[in-house]
Amino acid sequence: MTICLFELLDAHAPRRTAVAAMMWLIAAEELGIAAGTVTAGATAQHAGAWLAPFTAAVGGGLGALVVVTYRARLQRERRGGLW
Repeated sequence: MTICLFELLDAHAPRRTAVAAMMWLIAAEELGIAAGTVTAGATAQHAGAWLAPFTAAVGGGLGALVVVTYRARLQRERRGGLW
């Protein structure tokens, strides 16, 4: 996941904003990890441990859906679109 974030940063961050872009990427990654941990913990506590891995799989699936949804846009931007 971190390598993918570095690739996105390298490909899409405007010039002279690498530090700020890196800060936002790391903050978003950590927020996602924290949210997933809280959700899996609450699920395990209320529904049992068998459902916690399912929650993690759903979260991974949502992440993959975002990547697939925005893939064309990211490729277009990399070819010289927005920046």
